[in-house]
Amino acid sequence: MIRPATLADIPMIMELGRRFADEAGVTEQVGWEDESVSALLEAMVANHILLVGDRAIFGALVFGHPFSGRLIFQELFWRNEGPATQGVRLLDMAERIARERGCERALMLAVATMPGAERIYERRGYRPAERTFIKDL
Repeated sequence: MIRPATLADIPMIMELGRRFADEAGVTEQVGWEDESVSALLEAMVANHILLVGDRAIFGALVFGHPFSGRLIFQELFWRNEGPATQGVRLLDMAERIARERGCERALMLAVATMPGAERIYERRGYRPAERTFIKDL
């Protein structure tokens, strides 16, 4: 069953999120601070899109785009260690909630070390828009 997350779900979300961040190289590239991540998740429960399923999580920010003011949602993380079909159901529910909140666009991220996400997005009508590059300063 997929449902909106509650504050009680944060420890499980942190566990799955940390595994994803480690595997994707995010921890090495930008870091991971438990306090910062926990505070972000608490805000997401109240103001954004945060979903949980059977060993699955999906989180996205909802905000007015700085160039147009139009509401969009931007995926921050998506991890499914449960049944394969659950991953698509997570995205379906996130898109539905975003539309209900007045979002006009969705921005999805694809980590370079996990190319399967790009295929999922393209099959669902997403198109590439830009790439992100990271450098230590």
